[in-house]
Amino acid sequence: AEHMVPNNLVSIFYGGSGTPNMLGLILFAIAFGIAIVVCRRATNLDQDHGDLLLPLISQTLDATLLLVLMIVKTTPVAVASLLLGALAQTSMPDLARSMSSLGVLVLGMLCAFLFHILVFMSGLSWALTHTNPYQHIRGMGRAMALAMGCASSA
Repeated sequence: AEHMVPNNLVSIFYGGSGTPNMLGLILFAIAFGIAIVVCRRATNLDQDHGDLLLPLISQTLDATLLLVLMIVKTTPVAVASLLLGALAQTSMPDLARSMSSLGVLVLGMLCAFLFHILVFMSGLSWALTHTNPYQHIRGMGRAMALAMGCASSA
């Protein structure tokens, strides 16, 4: 309980040990957000005048989202730079071994996706509906391609 409600607000961000108290920070953020909404409703500030905190928070959110969007847009260039730097330092025999291992991994993933779509999902579809599952899969082709493209190993 003492980790949820610290003695002062600064200790939420600093944590006393140099690391932030995340549980206290989350609890403070929820309580602060509820307090803003309650204050806005209590003072009936639905007009544009007199309300300073919500526009400030809204602009802070907009600026943060803009920064995140800029980072997301530059991520492919950063990843490509890291990969090219690693490839430049790798010898050709090591690179060939790595690429053959990568090929086995990609082949294994494609086989797993095909098994999932053609065998598992078809069997599940037939067991639940007793209709032709491949007709359903034909209609779901774009969605399945999106799912395969978005799959992550993380």
